Amino acid sequence: MTGEHLTHADLGTYSAKVASFMTKRGMTKGDMALYLTSDVTRIYTIIIGVWRVGGIMYSSYPEDTQGNSPIRVLHLEPKQRS
Repeated sequence: MTGEHLTHADLGTYSAKVASFMTKRGMTKGDMALYLTSDVTRIYTIIIGVWRVGGIMYSSYPEDTQGNSPIRVLHLEPKQRS
């Protein structure tokens, strides 16, 4: 265990920063994000930050290889923009 912890207040602050970061880079409702992290404390801030924008989360896993990570990306279905 790393000894790290995340309070409810921290979660709100950090997820808002993730949402701002994603919005500034063009993420809008219905867009998808793929994340890979083994930092369990940060997983929640990433997921909730993307949800704040209306985004959809997909995950990759630390045991994924260079061979199967691109397959996950290829199976994502982007939203249709009008």
